[in-house]
Amino acid sequence: MMFVVWSGHGYLVGVFTLASCLGMESATAAFTGDDQYYHEHVWPLPAALAIAAVPTWLVGRALDRNSRRTLIDAETGETVIVRSGHTFLFIPMHLWGPLLVAIAAAFVGYRTITG
Repeated sequence: MMFVVWSGHGYLVGVFTLASCLGMESATAAFTGDDQYYHEHVWPLPAALAIAAVPTWLVGRALDRNSRRTLIDAETGETVIVRSGHTFLFIPMHLWGPLLVAIAAAFVGYRTITG
């Protein structure tokens, strides 16, 4: 059984990645006329992951910036900053952008080595 854990809008990492991969598969099939091109060549999946990294990082940064609230404790007068996180698999959403690029590079390296 697989558990996907997110908080806030962290689910968007999966949405952006899935949409990018499906879009790349459709685009390669449309341009090449070969339904198997996406699966038989090295570059489409890493390109899709790199494309998904851009909105993931941008939206993650925007959500992170807007999720901070400053509260003042009435009794002590202390200022407390509360952040509501946007995570996917316990990793902050904005960090998934570089992570997706790293996964794409690792995939290319693996496929290059293994042929």
